[in-house]
Amino acid sequence: SELNNYWYHSFYAALATKYLTKKFYGYLDPAELWTASILHDIGKLVYIKFFPEHYTELKRYCEQNGCLFSEAEEHYKLPTSSYLGALLCHHWRLPSKIEDACRYHNLYHISTQGSDFQTVIALGNLLSTLSAGGLNESCKNRIKEAVVNTLKLSSDTFITIMADVYELKSEAEQFLESL
Repeated sequence: SELNNYWYHSFYAALATKYLTKKFYGYLDPAELWTASILHDIGKLVYIKFFPEHYTELKRYCEQNGCLFSEAEEHYKLPTSSYLGALLCHHWRLPSKIEDACRYHNLYHISTQGSDFQTVIALGNLLSTLSAGGLNESCKNRIKEAVVNTLKLSSDTFITIMADVYELKSEAEQFLESL
């Protein structure tokens, strides 16, 4: 179901964020990051719950074009799930770091000067998305370039990090099976 896919990605992205935090951002609070990372995509729940036809079309567009969800939203000129997630956080009076994680977790946000907290969540989201497959070469290359530039990595180190993130998939799959 779409909810299972949602929770799988959220958990996988949180695992990738936790991994990146230990490796590159050890000074950040892992508990705060975990919570914000798990909730980074809650705006998609608004689409799933209240606009399921739009969500289905956005997913179809992503699958057909091998692109990111944010690119499908841009293509159809729909409100972004990151905007909807930030609104939901604000309405629920969640901490600003969670609201920021919902608002700033896409590829575009990596290139803007966000906080390290926002950056590591965006990186975890993108690496988990990249390792899940289904993206076109252009999209894969943009993600790789953003990660390499942000973390100042060599190509070999990037490959090692991708292998480590890919290994986290089994933990995310076990989580999904437990739901």
